[in-house]
Amino acid sequence: MARIFLFISSLVLFVSAVVADPINEWCPVTPTEPAESHLTVEFEGQTIGFCCRACIRKFLESPETYRTNLPAPEPTGGSATSAKPEISPPERSLAERAWRLLGNLHVLAIHFPIALLLISAPLEVVAALRRSAQWAFAARINFSVGAVAALAAAVLGWIAAANSNYTGEAASLLEWHRWLGTSVAIIALCGAFGLAMSASRPRWGSWVYWICLALICVMIPIAAHLGGSMIYGTNHLSL
Repeated sequence: MARIFLFISSLVLFVSAVVADPINEWCPVTPTEPAESHLTVEFEGQTIGFCCRACIRKFLESPETYRTNLPAPEPTGGSATSAKPEISPPERSLAERAWRLLGNLHVLAIHFPIALLLISAPLEVVAALRRSAQWAFAARINFSVGAVAALAAAVLGWIAAANSNYTGEAASLLEWHRWLGTSVAIIALCGAFGLAMSASRPRWGSWVYWICLALICVMIPIAAHLGGSMIYGTNHLSL
């Protein structure tokens, strides 16, 4: 019974935190970005919204720096005081909003090529152990489709980077993440070219494919780690 009560209490607290409306419409760290209702923290008894987790980290590290970007509290009595107006960025055109939407699709698009490219390695191992042409075919189809998808994800990533407002360490992580992700897409396309070349030059084509596959299996986890560090902080894997 005590466990049920604890579960219900935790659920109520969780729902209350989720539905709590932030006091601000725009992110206090990046005032040109709207605050998201699911990215909030409780600060001095108020729910504050942010545009991304990186901004949450920056705010918590130095709240006094960004406090002035929050709306002034409502006067409780006495003479009315002039409240500090909240920062309102200019309205974006339809083309600007479409451009930002393309960048936001990067997070959705990137997981598809990651899965396809990485699964190619164990499929190739199974194909070698079982001497199965069917398993090898499955591995190489996954790799080829993943290479094309990686190129699309890399393009969306560059758009997302152009729309970002990261500064300091996060900006450096973004630069490394962007170029490493682009390199993965290029190497994957080279591997797909090697597969195409193996029809006429089996030895050279296979070598190109295997080298590219090995490089990708190392580079993708590093790029993913940099992306996670950019959003959640460099210690996001710490226990």
